Amino acid sequence: MPELRHLQHFGNILTNVGLNAILDGCPHLVHLDLRKCFNINFAGDFEKRCFERIKDVKRPNDSTAGHPYGPFPMTANYDYNDYYGC
Repeated sequence: MPELRHLQHFGNILTNVGLNAILDGCPHLVHLDLRKCFNINFAGDFEKRCFERIKDVKRPNDSTAGHPYGPFPMTANYDYNDYYGC
């Protein structure tokens, strides 16, 4: 989706691999909401890439105040096997 500008993955099981694919395919992304996406690990060059390219990034642990589906408690106990049956 090369023209995508706004993306919200609130509470998604997205990982760094998936986010890298999004960054590669969406060069015009301006707003990215990753609140409650606890499989994302911002560190080093990956963090730098995200925050240099995207104007407004909401991190996994950012407040959910103002979100139409939050604030609400959510645990980070995602298990890949729960979703993909491996």
